[in-house]
Amino acid sequence: INPFEDPDYVFEEEQVRAATGWRDGLKALGLFSLLILFHGLQLASWNRRESRPPSWDQSIQLEIAGDYARAFREGRYGELFTLAPKPGMPPFPPLYHLAIQYAMDEADPAAAARWVNFFFLTVLAVSVFGLAHQLGGVWAGLAAALLFTCMPEVQWLYRDHLVDLALTAWVAAAYWALFMSEKFEHKRPTIRGFKIAHGKLGQKMREVQERIEVLERRREQAPARVPVAELGGEPLVRLSWE
Repeated sequence: INPFEDPDYVFEEEQVRAATGWRDGLKALGLFSLLILFHGLQLASWNRRESRPPSWDQSIQLEIAGDYARAFREGRYGELFTLAPKPGMPPFPPLYHLAIQYAMDEADPAAAARWVNFFFLTVLAVSVFGLAHQLGGVWAGLAAALLFTCMPEVQWLYRDHLVDLALTAWVAAAYWALFMSEKFEHKRPTIRGFKIAHGKLGQKMREVQERIEVLERRREQAPARVPVAELGGEPLVRLSWE
């Protein structure tokens, strides 16, 4: 629960969704479908034109998905929980890699995996549309979905093989679900449902920030780099805690 929220304060029911007719709803739904179609056509065009190999980080994600695909083909289902992280990389939640592991058998795994991103972008667009619709009506929902999915950062994640887009999509969906249900206490959504979701997510974010601060302090206390040079007449290696 939001720590800044007074638990004794009684919220009144608020109808925040603007009244719209069924014709407006159909128009907005049609335009929203065109938006999704636009993103699909855009991705198909990108896949035809893109000839560069994935960069280092993206290739690591594809390699992890390939490890899951091989484990599943060989019946080693326990590796879903025991697969070791790649050197220099943290352990990743497996759901995104399990989603794209089916693309590893395709002729172009990188291009095939991007179509999984199309699904996640659709989930994100629907969730943002639903949130804004509850606050301002169907036209606000359409505008929010258009602006958010066309942001340069979202488009960059859309074309790459990172967990960020999938994670953002499911967080937005969770916000929308909690906002609509208000923890299953009322039949109609209110601002209180959004406040509860915001407070809980903020609490988790503060825990993550505190953990990052602890790690940064440990790194500052670590010894400095120790150069090892002129060993055997040639500089060989530089030791580091990074």
